[in-house]
Amino acid sequence: MTSKSTNDKPPFWVTGIKTDPDGTHRYICRYWCSCGRVGRHYVAIGTEEIHCHVCGLYIDVEPAVDTDGPPIRNEHGYFYVAKG
Repeated sequence: MTSKSTNDKPPFWVTGIKTDPDGTHRYICRYWCSCGRVGRHYVAIGTEEIHCHVCGLYIDVEPAVDTDGPPIRNEHGYFYVAKG
């Protein structure tokens, strides 16, 4: 069994940041929903809420690390978190 190098993965798997065709950066957000779903969204700076992929509940988004500057990854690699 061989492991894939980071070169075999899309860049956002490594950086946690997707860049849209218009240049907008979207940052990885981990969410936990009250229905039991745990998932990910990629969100732009200023996103206030996301929806659960399963039940559709809207959940408030918070920075994973408090900062006045650009988003910073937490110890688990997420820039934002949402708990519903």
